[in-house]
Amino acid sequence: MEFELRGKRLLKLSSSEMTDTRPSKRVQNSSEKGSADLSAMPTDVIYNVASFLDAKSLLNMRTLNRSFRVIASHNSAGWDSLCETFWKTKIHIRPEARDCTDRMAAYRLAVEDARTRDHLLPEELIYDVETKTGTIWSFRFKQSAGEDWTESDPWFNGLPCRKMVFLANGRVKMLVQDDDGEPSIEHPRFSQLEPTLADPPLDMAWRFLSRPLDMPTRPEGSYIRFSVGGRDVPTYCVHRSPTKNWGFVMESCWGVYASFELPKKPISPTSRILRRAQDGAGNWFNVEVEVEDGELSECEHDDDDGDNEEEGQNRNRLLIDDDSFAVTSGLQWKEAFLYNFGARTLPEGDDAVAQFERTYGAVLNRMNVTADIEA
Repeated sequence: MEFELRGKRLLKLSSSEMTDTRPSKRVQNSSEKGSADLSAMPTDVIYNVASFLDAKSLLNMRTLNRSFRVIASHNSAGWDSLCETFWKTKIHIRPEARDCTDRMAAYRLAVEDARTRDHLLPEELIYDVETKTGTIWSFRFKQSAGEDWTESDPWFNGLPCRKMVFLANGRVKMLVQDDDGEPSIEHPRFSQLEPTLADPPLDMAWRFLSRPLDMPTRPEGSYIRFSVGGRDVPTYCVHRSPTKNWGFVMESCWGVYASFELPKKPISPTSRILRRAQDGAGNWFNVEVEVEDGELSECEHDDDDGDNEEEGQNRNRLLIDDDSFAVTSGLQWKEAFLYNFGARTLPEGDDAVAQFERTYGAVLNRMNVTADIEA
């Protein structure tokens, strides 16, 4: 911050006196007083000063005059370091931005892409088994999936989420877990990892679709259709993470996938945990006690990855509370209805609504007939 303020003060000096648009030349000082000002400095010194500025200040610097515009647009003015520093905290960077040699343009492209694109590129979804690169996804159920599913979900038992990968052949694999039930890999970025893959308990396949039942048409990569145990499950809708880490979240009315580590489920207000206690003879032993939410000691908060800022906690809460998610059973009730009544394939495309109405009518008619017979 101190270097940035110094840079801003220096850039305010005699900015209007720079008229030469060639950044490689020293601009002559038009002042006859001999005072040192910015226009008298070599451009490499100005680059060094500008490198302490943030992106907004560099963009403001470009508006001063043509000479400053050229200098502040150059990679050496700090755009190289700005890109690398900023992108370290982000999950998905547009490939074209990483490959762009104009780093100011790359910075803008990456930011604009993260702001406007809510669909996945194939390389952001798929894991390459040969090169062992690609995204490893966290998965957990929502409470609305029901106890049959949540009781066996690691997340609902206070453990990290299951880790899944999607292969180019349309298959879905999961990571092998340790003997104690903990996932074998736990990392927020999932980069440069070599997981051991295995088949999930139920055979799974995935595919893109552009228009599921009761959803608007969106670009490819906006919706994922999973087949679990040979049956289609309600569509997963893709959107950017609300945590502003440029990751992606896929959610249906019953489950959530994220392209990064989802935060652990917090201990409930009446949870029981083991604490260390000491008897009168000085012997240590474990004792089970009840704790209220927020009562955990500082050492027991270590799993929060050091993110104790209120803003970070509020953003993480958006991935913990099911009420914060956009896709609900009310929105996807038609697909959930078809699944619950035994449908193996869920309708999609222009004819999806008509297919549903035929099936729905048939189910209602069968229910009415059954009710008449029982009566």
